[in-house]
Amino acid sequence: MFRRQSGEEAGPTHSDPEPTLRAPSVREKLDCARGALAALEEQVAEFALEAAERKPGAADKLAGHRAKTEAAKTAADELAAALRLTEQPIIPPATALPSTPTEAATRLDQLKADPKWASSFVGGGPAQLQEFRDLHEIVAKGDHVDVAMSGLHPEQPSSGHREMAGTAAMLRELGIDDRIIKETLTGHM
Repeated sequence: MFRRQSGEEAGPTHSDPEPTLRAPSVREKLDCARGALAALEEQVAEFALEAAERKPGAADKLAGHRAKTEAAKTAADELAAALRLTEQPIIPPATALPSTPTEAATRLDQLKADPKWASSFVGGGPAQLQEFRDLHEIVAKGDHVDVAMSGLHPEQPSSGHREMAGTAAMLRELGIDDRIIKETLTGHM
């Protein structure tokens, strides 16, 4: 709708990295729309003065100018709303739920480490809240070793539970597979 005039500079640049936009040209179009709106608003006083002086055709020019200004305001508002949408993070759909408590605990750890997912979760994202609940249900169905490996603690964890949870965390940090960790904690080698 609005195009940059030749020689016109782009809007202000930001030092923060831009989020991945679904429609990268929206910001540029918004800047152009705001520039066009500013130019129209600067001209309104001239048309109003001519209309007040009752110059021939001035009232029609002022009415036409008002219509253009309103259209430019509407376009700028719509583009601003579109830009807000493009700046929202795109959250990938939730993957299939894990089948074991250990896999569910690992998935929870991965999600907690993902800033986009965590932000949506804290913001009350319904998909993230549901995934969190579903994963916790799976973890809760496990035995005491699975619960310790999940990093979840009962209200009053035993020293054995704390020791198993700490050992599981340490072994995970070393890159040891969860199956081996579970075998180690259950005493089966």
